[in-house]
Amino acid sequence: MSWLPEQEETDAKISAGPGWSMWSGEELLARRKPLFSHSVVALGTFDGVHLGHQEIFAKTVEISRERGWRSVAFTFDRHPAATLAPERKPRLLTSFERRLELILETGVSHVVVVRFDTAFSRLPAEEFVEKVLCASLGAKAVVVGYNFRFGFEARGGVDLLEECSAKLGYDLMVIQPVARSGQGVSSTKIRALVAQGDVEGARDLLGRPFSLEGVVVSGDARGRALGYPTANLSVDPDLVLPGDGVYVTQAAFSGQSRGTPPHRGLTVIGTRPSFGGGERTVETFLLDFQGNLYGEKLRIDFLKRLRGIIRFDRQEELIRQIERDVSQARAYFGL
Repeated sequence: MSWLPEQEETDAKISAGPGWSMWSGEELLARRKPLFSHSVVALGTFDGVHLGHQEIFAKTVEISRERGWRSVAFTFDRHPAATLAPERKPRLLTSFERRLELILETGVSHVVVVRFDTAFSRLPAEEFVEKVLCASLGAKAVVVGYNFRFGFEARGGVDLLEECSAKLGYDLMVIQPVARSGQGVSSTKIRALVAQGDVEGARDLLGRPFSLEGVVVSGDARGRALGYPTANLSVDPDLVLPGDGVYVTQAAFSGQSRGTPPHRGLTVIGTRPSFGGGERTVETFLLDFQGNLYGEKLRIDFLKRLRGIIRFDRQEELIRQIERDVSQARAYFGL
């Protein structure tokens, strides 16, 4: 899929990949023609691409198929708080790359990403609707969540979108709150569940397991010395980590072909108190795996929390506990 399916202009593009393109606000505002002649646009930050976001994308794709228009997700290259209030920015559920991948998996045909810098944050809400949404994206229908805010000082919302719709000639669809197991679905709620170690609760609201991505780096080889070699992951510090503990997980390699079974295993998150403590680490042990993982990029899906972190004074006690953990993981997978 080309990055810009209906235009020849490429001078304004910052970067792009299959199905997506990134722009600065200035470049979008300066466009002579819209990117798409007719589009259905979903608006949001979409961190986590959870069940609520998926409802937005499902409606976007449904309308696009009914009317023969392009389905577009409009989002940002970072969480807005990273620019507006860096000291309060949340840890993210998904990396930028993973977020794009998950959005495109919903069936949306194109993702337009804007660089959320200070200049873009100062764009008045009315100008965003008129100049970006309609003039630059060619929106003929707009789909948002009930609590979506936008524009300078977040002054724009559903009411403003409704007010502008008749004047600018687009239809507005507002997706109401989504709940599962008595809990409202939101990125904030899911972050809290993950940080508490409740990965099963997070899975209910995401519609899939919570995952972490990272590159395998060299460690101190203590796991290998104990007979259970682990892959030490270097994880983006902007991502939320599950609470300290031992988890049943499954891992997929970057570039692994679709349909290839994941590698089952265990992941430990903590400060390794049995070895004197230190920084938090993410270490994964893959069941029945042999090979060199250094430099590989892994995506780890968290399926179940087995226990918290225990400090052991004797190596023999630690090994016996690892054996019990591995036995529980095998039982979980029916091995």
